[in-house]
Amino acid sequence: MSTATERRHWVRYVCVVQGKCQPVTALETGNDWPVASADLSAGGIALRLCRRFEPGTLLALTLAGSAGEPMRMVLARVQRVLRDGDYWMLGCAWAHELDTIELRSLLGAPNRWQRTPVNGCKVLRLDRKAE
Repeated sequence: MSTATERRHWVRYVCVVQGKCQPVTALETGNDWPVASADLSAGGIALRLCRRFEPGTLLALTLAGSAGEPMRMVLARVQRVLRDGDYWMLGCAWAHELDTIELRSLLGAPNRWQRTPVNGCKVLRLDRKAE
């Protein structure tokens, strides 16, 4: 029996960020779909939504920043698709790696979060510190 190895290159932040997505095709122009993140990293994002998109689909994302302002994000390409009850979980890779400023815009300043390791050192759950 082999054990699964962690292949991710970036730390994942387990968090819920609300937003919307739109496939980048002429046929879907103007069709926004509500999404919520399950986790995100500098390399990608896991999205939960009510519509399935095929692997390879390019998505334009608008996500709520840490201050509540909408952030038009870089493009994300769907890599994996899994059924999650009435929803779909999409594992997506950013078209380009997010920098520290982009991550902080989504997650908030590091001093506002308490980092708790989850399932090893590569995954961190973000829980708001008591104010």
